[in-house]
Amino acid sequence: MSSTNISALYRDFTNALSDVLVENAAGLASRGRLARTRAAVKNHPHYSEAGYLAAVDAAFSKWQAIQTGER
Repeated sequence: MSSTNISALYRDFTNALSDVLVENAAGLASRGRLARTRAAVKNHPHYSEAGYLAAVDAAFSKWQAIQTGER
């Protein structure tokens, strides 16, 4: 995880949230990575609520694509 690049942090958070969503459908989810990436994003000096919500939206879109088999 890059602590200096907010775009990379948003991507890491999106991927971690997507993984948790997918794992929840199949069993136990590892939430440690999600918690770490969320904290890094929220504590970054260039954090914005819009960027955070876009990352959450992207994670749900990714999860939906996986659920419908669109990968």
